[in-house]
Amino acid sequence: MSSNTLPPQTEQERICKDALTNIKKAGFHMRKAIEDSNVKDSLKCATQMLSELRTSQLYPQKYYELYMETFDQLTPLETFLEEERSRGRSIGELYEMVQHAGNVLPRLYLMVSVGALYIRSGEAAPRDVLRDLVEMCKGVQHPTRGLFLRAFLCQRTRGVLPDSGGAYEGPGGSVIHSLEFLLANFTEMNKLWVRLQHQGTVRDKERRERERRQLQDLIGRNLAYMAQLEGLTFDLYKAQVLPRVLEQITSCRDALAQQYLLQALVQGFSDAFHLGTLPALLDVLPAMESGVKAHSVLAQLTDRLAKYAAGSPAALQRLLESRAREAFGAAVAGVVRAQPGIEPSEAVEMYVALMNFVVSVHAGDLAAADTVLEAAAATATAMAPRAGPLADDSKAEKQMVALLSLPVVKYGVLGTLRLTHYAPLMGLLKGETQRRLAVRICQGLLEAPTGSVSVVGSSSSSSSSSSSSSSSSSSAFASSSTTPSATEAKATTSSTSSLSSAGAANAGTTPTTTTPTTTTPTTTTPTTTTPTTPTTPTTHGVDSAEKAGALFRLIRPLVVDPDSLDSTLDSEDLEEEQILVSRLLHAIGSQNPDTEFRILNVARAHLMAGGPKRLKTTLQALVCRGLILQRKLVAEIRLRRLLAKEARKMEVGVKEAGELREAGQVKEEGELRGEKEEGDRKEEEGQKEKEENEKEKEEEKKEEESGNDQTGEGEERSKASSEPTSSSPSSSSSSSSSSPSTAPASSPALPQSPPLLPPINLTCPTLLRWLMATIEPLTSGSAAAPVAALRLLTQLALVASEEAGEELMALACFETAIAVFETSLTDQRSRAAAAIDLAAALERCFVFRPAIRNRLAVAVAAACGALLHAPDNVRALCAASLMYWQKPRGDLPLPLGPELGGAAAVTAAVALADVATDIFGGEAALPCTFELLKENGDVGSNTRNSNKSSSSSSRSSNIDSSDSSGYATTKNNACTERSREEGAVSISVVHPPVRDAIAVRNLLDRAVRVARLAKAVMVSTSGFGGAAINYVGLLLDVMARYQYFLEQLPAALDDEAVSSTSRST
Repeated sequence: MSSNTLPPQTEQERICKDALTNIKKAGFHMRKAIEDSNVKDSLKCATQMLSELRTSQLYPQKYYELYMETFDQLTPLETFLEEERSRGRSIGELYEMVQHAGNVLPRLYLMVSVGALYIRSGEAAPRDVLRDLVEMCKGVQHPTRGLFLRAFLCQRTRGVLPDSGGAYEGPGGSVIHSLEFLLANFTEMNKLWVRLQHQGTVRDKERRERERRQLQDLIGRNLAYMAQLEGLTFDLYKAQVLPRVLEQITSCRDALAQQYLLQALVQGFSDAFHLGTLPALLDVLPAMESGVKAHSVLAQLTDRLAKYAAGSPAALQRLLESRAREAFGAAVAGVVRAQPGIEPSEAVEMYVALMNFVVSVHAGDLAAADTVLEAAAATATAMAPRAGPLADDSKAEKQMVALLSLPVVKYGVLGTLRLTHYAPLMGLLKGETQRRLAVRICQGLLEAPTGSVSVVGSSSSSSSSSSSSSSSSSSAFASSSTTPSATEAKATTSSTSSLSSAGAANAGTTPTTTTPTTTTPTTTTPTTTTPTTPTTPTTHGVDSAEKAGALFRLIRPLVVDPDSLDSTLDSEDLEEEQILVSRLLHAIGSQNPDTEFRILNVARAHLMAGGPKRLKTTLQALVCRGLILQRKLVAEIRLRRLLAKEARKMEVGVKEAGELREAGQVKEEGELRGEKEEGDRKEEEGQKEKEENEKEKEEEKKEEESGNDQTGEGEERSKASSEPTSSSPSSSSSSSSSSPSTAPASSPALPQSPPLLPPINLTCPTLLRWLMATIEPLTSGSAAAPVAALRLLTQLALVASEEAGEELMALACFETAIAVFETSLTDQRSRAAAAIDLAAALERCFVFRPAIRNRLAVAVAAACGALLHAPDNVRALCAASLMYWQKPRGDLPLPLGPELGGAAAVTAAVALADVATDIFGGEAALPCTFELLKENGDVGSNTRNSNKSSSSSSRSSNIDSSDSSGYATTKNNACTERSREEGAVSISVVHPPVRDAIAVRNLLDRAVRVARLAKAVMVSTSGFGGAAINYVGLLLDVMARYQYFLEQLPAALDDEAVSSTSRST
């Protein structure tokens, strides 16, 4: 039998069983000799037992069973020999005795067992014994026997290796000798392990590889024991351990050995050692065999270094200074170049490991992550000609999805948008995978809390900073406001309140009024009101056109029609995806209307690239988003006009304050000059009085000398005259002293002008035209959705009329909607609903001039009357009647004209009675109708005599018409001027509500005729029952519309007039 040929499995079982029996038998005799304290017999029995390990007929798995049994049997022998040393026997003598065994394998096992005791006894230097043992083991070169022998050597000597601070360190050995011993044993064991692959036949190669994997831990113990040495420093590792280990890994040329040893090296030694020797470790990867999974080694190494960096800031700083990312990137590129036949999945997995390292260590460096994506895309593209498209390899695609998911998880969707190479790499996947990834991106953006969407290193804080600056400016604006007189404050507050209410009605904001503040009565400055800003929608951080473009490039699989990618998507999945895209459209935006319009424009450009299946859903959401922007734009324009108005008031206040200050300064200078002149004049008068007093004193002295008898009178006069003289200087001094101390009057504080918001370039007509163009694909063509298009057009017409005041745009919307109704709607139910929508929308529009409105009303009425189904026809005509009887608006007057006269009311009442008679029969319904008129008969008395003659009423109606038209025009102009003063957006004339009772009655009469005819046909065919009952309900609907019409009349008639007119009718 050849040395490389092993017996079959059954023979293996028999050989193993016999060997185990012999080992147990010899072990029994050995224990008996130990009990008798017979050293020679015990060693002899141990030699017989160890001889069973000399077999070469067993596979490593079976051989391992013999090894473990023998290992257990040797334990009592080692204990016995240790006891012999305590009795005075020399271990050196025993070490020489076991060397006389006849066979080399038993001899070496016994030498290892006794050699460990020899080192422990201290009778020999550890370095000599270890060197002797590791060299003697070279005598066994059989792969299986030699591998297990060296494993036994490594395990028995583990506790006696010299180490720093250990019991066996000293002159006889140091940590260096331990490293030499372990490295030598590691080298020999690795050689034997590699040779195991050549043992046996070729067909057993897979089994041998499996058994080799089971034995790999025996080799790794050497590296583990080296890493556990306390004396192993970085210098020793770098100078002695790592070079020899890498040399052995490189030279073995075995993929399995290289794979395991690299992993054992990474896992066994310290992270600090790896960081200091990272270039040397990574340089080995390109030199590995093609079967080595370098991605697994890189993943372990990057993961360990990332955790090491997370442990302390100093470690992170060391990692950044070592430029580990660049080293890993160069290693990956080197492996790809060195192994042209590498599998795409393995290549991509290396980039996954690198990306994981980047997002963990370089958390704020999006450029580093983008570099990894760029390199991965280049590698995948370069491998496509050889390995085929990446989408065809399921393993590679799975790893690519893992690579693309890491930035989304770490940086969020907003951070991912800044990665320029993300979308190209995503395009390498197949369509289905791209869609799943795009759905994940959309869900991640929608589910992220708006308050906590933050990206490290991103510029998403610009919107928040602009928001804070806007709020701070508004608060500053509010704090600088002052209030003048009560009349002015009341007028300004009411103006602001009405404007805020209008803005709230259109933009959904809450109106606020500024509470007047108390000011100094000496200064009058205009009132500053705090403007209200419209509520902005949640943007989730996508607040610029660039971010929106990047987002739509990432979710392109959800925007492009399935036909351009693949057709595996069913209708339900397609609908769910488009709903997700629609939600995304409402989640993006900006506080600035100009920026938001650019965002919507980018979105439309991407959405139009899709097919008709997607446009039917996404364009509707886009139009709704544009309508929200329109309301926001109206509120922003009103806000800016209000600020401009307040700024103008501030300018006037500043001017008045300046004039007051200038007048105060002039007055102050005049007062000071007058006080100075008054002081000089008083001083001169005091000097004159002093001189006169001196003269009088001289005269009195002369009189005394001459002996005059009037001495007392002179003294009295002297005292009387001296009093003003003494008081004059004091008053002068007091006035002069008080003059400088008088502080000038405080000048009035200049009011601060309100901060103005940045201008808006977007205008309402531009946005409305954009919305009209967006709706156009839904009106015709492959993406036609006439029902949705008509509803959107009516909504756009309402917005154009009531919020933007654009008559021409509202007219274009109505005309397009009517054209869609006439040409594209075929379903009768849809036509009925559309006709009612048109009538309801036109009833709420007040921007049209009478001629244009009449033309639209006629077209809508014709559409309502063209319905084939009688119930739908009747209901549509009833709805159309409201077009001629609009509900009043608070800022518009009610018209006065002949169509509201008493004759029209009586005519409508009679028509109502006819309908009631048709339903209930006879004249029982007339009193009910007249009672209704009576209930409405207390409004006015100017039309009570309208039943005298038709000619007089006609003439009076003409007069009333001329007067009322002039009144309505004057009132309308006043309303328009007022709305302009309050900052209204519209520059068009808003017309009063239409009140045309004749047109209302004509439509209702037509509805009655249709209902009667349908009822008659149904009764004639099926009798009064079944479906005919439904048409009675239609007549009741018409009667209810008549009743509503009568309740809205501003004039009423008394019972006599009603009775007379009804009898004549």
